[in-house]
Amino acid sequence: MRRGQAGFSLVELLVVMLLSSMMLTLLTGFFRANAIVRHQMGLQTEAQQGLRATFEMISQELRQAGACLPRLGQFIALDGEDHESRDRLTLRIGRTDGDTLVCIRAGTTQAAEEGDSTLVVAAGEGDLFAGTTLVYITPNGASGNFYTVTATTSNSVSIDGGLIGDHPVGTGIYAVDERTYEVDISNPARPVLMVRIDGGAPQPLVEGVEQFDVRYLLAPCDASGCATTTDEPADDDEWRQVREVAITATVRSHKQDRQGRFLRESGYVHVKPRNLI
Repeated sequence: MRRGQAGFSLVELLVVMLLSSMMLTLLTGFFRANAIVRHQMGLQTEAQQGLRATFEMISQELRQAGACLPRLGQFIALDGEDHESRDRLTLRIGRTDGDTLVCIRAGTTQAAEEGDSTLVVAAGEGDLFAGTTLVYITPNGASGNFYTVTATTSNSVSIDGGLIGDHPVGTGIYAVDERTYEVDISNPARPVLMVRIDGGAPQPLVEGVEQFDVRYLLAPCDASGCATTTDEPADDDEWRQVREVAITATVRSHKQDRQGRFLRESGYVHVKPRNLI
């Protein structure tokens, strides 16, 4: 009876404890490795999403650059500056009416002299420019200048600073949206791609953008490609020859992994501005 009611022996308990500790060690290692992998994947996904967002937003606007704006003359839809791997890119898009999606533009009904700050347009056309900050005004369709809008009425558009030169009846007024992209490195630990709208204060767009390298492909172009690629067109004539824009970007994760490293994603995109299609 005593022998039948006896418990586990010391050897048996030691064997069970050894097996249990081995299993716990294996499980702990598994869960730790799984946590590390998930952490790495999260950081990698974050960098991938940042890169995708950068390309999608800028590509979409580049494809519209020059839309609803003069395609001839001296108007240039693009601008930029080369700063090694962190360039500045400016693009200009004609605004459209939110209800009709028609391009916002008008022709003057009265001549205006140099220095005038108010242009008269047909009744109702001035209302289209409500909320517009920037306009491009051309007296002949071949040359013109940008002006800041100060006020609008049903039949007038007022600008800051006054006109440069005389402008006849029929002078074209085009509503413009301008976007300038540039990497802010004021905090080297966290570079941010910023966007400046119509010359306003820069706003954060995508965090972790370490590289924003813009190159321009110049005409002539054929099926095999373009003749010349440059980091920055030298003058207005070269800007008018731009047929495609190539952007290389690198985005890093917000946090470091367990080894103290940032995870990075790099990519490359080619875009043709709208007014060159």
